[in-house]
Amino acid sequence: MARFTTFRFCLNPTVGQELVLRRHAGAARFGYNQCLRLVKQALDGKRLLADELTTSVRRASSG
Repeated sequence: MARFTTFRFCLNPTVGQELVLRRHAGAARFGYNQCLRLVKQALDGKRLLADELTTSVRRASSG
């Protein structure tokens, strides 16, 4: 059986280090949001394509 130990650390950055940490967090959040936007657009595009395909199949089968 594996035993895991956890540690807690408190950061006490200097003013310059805090600025760098904030910039990094902001850039990471921006990158995440951009990728999320792309994934949502791709999923919406697939839904629209699926809707178009089902509509065209219904038209072909009824006509």
